[in-house]
Amino acid sequence: MSRFVPLLLAAIVPLAAADTPLLSNGNFETAKDGKPDGWSLQAGVSYETEGANHFIRLTGAGSSTQVSVFRELPINGAKAVSVAYKVRYANVKRGSQPWHDARIIMEAKNAEKAAIKGALPHPFFTGTSTGWVEKSFSKVLPEGTATITFMPALFMVETGTFDIDDVVITAIDPAAVPAK
Repeated sequence: MSRFVPLLLAAIVPLAAADTPLLSNGNFETAKDGKPDGWSLQAGVSYETEGANHFIRLTGAGSSTQVSVFRELPINGAKAVSVAYKVRYANVKRGSQPWHDARIIMEAKNAEKAAIKGALPHPFFTGTSTGWVEKSFSKVLPEGTATITFMPALFMVETGTFDIDDVVITAIDPAAVPAK
């Protein structure tokens, strides 16, 4: 009987990691002193309210600046993630380079904090949305991933605002990721 305990534990532990939230307060509803818990607001970032809903707004300050918020998330052994969020953007005009836009910069990093290139997408937005837009994706993480970063940004845009809300980053079973 005792030799089956390790097998039982091996079967249970991966299930415990699946569907585990990795990001706290991604809906920005928990706040203290007028700021969302777990989020640092830099110049150009504001904590907004519409009715009972709270969200983050980034406001562009010209093509020589980046306006962003940043979270680094330990993945606690996760092998895949699901990422969902809502964005709304207005008058986002690109800066001098094609990648100077509103975007969500995400990176997988190893234990030494080095980025693992191409592991996660960088969704980008220009122009004006017609209200809130819901987006999601899931991705198997490369071997050696220790953390992921999540950074919504207005990356050197000429003009624009970029709102983000209801961010959910969850550890999932790699088998749940659709094949390409």
